[in-house]
Amino acid sequence: MQSPLLTNTLIALARIVLIGLILMSTSHAAEVNITRNQLPIVLGQYIDIFEDTTRDMGIEEILNGDIPWRRSTEAIPTLGISNSAFWMYLEITSREAIEENLMLSVDSSIIDRLDFYFVRGNSVVSHSVAGDTIPFSQIEQPYRVPVVPFALAPVGETTRVYIRAESTSGIEFPLRLGTMGSIALAQQNQLTFFGAFFSMLFISFCICAAYYFNMKDREFLGYALFFASAIPFFLTQSGMGRVWFWGESVGLNNRVAYLSATGLIVSMALLGQAMSLKIPYKHQVNFVLRYVAYLMIPVALYFLLAPLSSITSDTVLAIMILGFAMAMSVCIISGITAAQGSRSALYLFSSWILIILAYLSMLAYRLTFMQRADF
Repeated sequence: MQSPLLTNTLIALARIVLIGLILMSTSHAAEVNITRNQLPIVLGQYIDIFEDTTRDMGIEEILNGDIPWRRSTEAIPTLGISNSAFWMYLEITSREAIEENLMLSVDSSIIDRLDFYFVRGNSVVSHSVAGDTIPFSQIEQPYRVPVVPFALAPVGETTRVYIRAESTSGIEFPLRLGTMGSIALAQQNQLTFFGAFFSMLFISFCICAAYYFNMKDREFLGYALFFASAIPFFLTQSGMGRVWFWGESVGLNNRVAYLSATGLIVSMALLGQAMSLKIPYKHQVNFVLRYVAYLMIPVALYFLLAPLSSITSDTVLAIMILGFAMAMSVCIISGITAAQGSRSALYLFSSWILIILAYLSMLAYRLTFMQRADF
């Protein structure tokens, strides 16, 4: 039989452990102690995150306020489509002097604006901005993704980094710390890939356009419009549009993305109508597809003329869901038509499955089915 003293001791120890766990779950950001051999290093799991639903808080309020930070549990925090602003916080120290030029990079080209605040003591020593709404001339390092110079504090001291992020198209935050050389090498390899990718899209567009003008087949009109819309869409999503064409514009990246998305939806409607589908309700299906195609005209005008501040994440989310519904419709229509003996529909159905999988992957990140509950 246990003595009262042993029982009380066990209870006290359990309370201490419980309090320690609570304090650990609500503590400030984990300190990252880096060495030269560790670089580049992914920082996602060292970040604390706070959602500012009002989007009005500044760095002074963050530094002086009692902020309910939440620790990230992922290497790449994904915060979804939201009208909120998000603050990220981490602490970085070093056990040795690092002579190389360090850079913080966020390998995401669709974030509207990023503010980096470097703090020592309780004062901001540096402030840098980046994002796809910031002209290249106002960015310290004009890359296709946000890249910000990082001044490491002397050995034994701590540099605190606060980052404010906002975007109507969703926020993925693959933050890493590396040298200028490692980042430049990674970007160079990706530039080669994007060059080949956009060349393929352009060649596909030219072939489909030539077939349409020679054969007057509406199916090839749908293909041509699909590739014509995919080129500017992926230019915006990859950041290459800013590198090659509109680096000095404010907001053009978002407008091009929205307009090209409406073009993709129209192309899907045309492809669905062009299928030689044999079902009793074919006219009703074509009517719906035609209605969606015509609906995109005022939507495109809205994206073209409306102030960017009036285009919210709710509008973007509605377009994304409509695009997925249209992609599924084309997949179903082409599948039924292929089962009825159409070889061209079989080719479309086979390739469209890959598009559906890619779209689902994008939605999983943009809508954060897996991670959003953590924040």
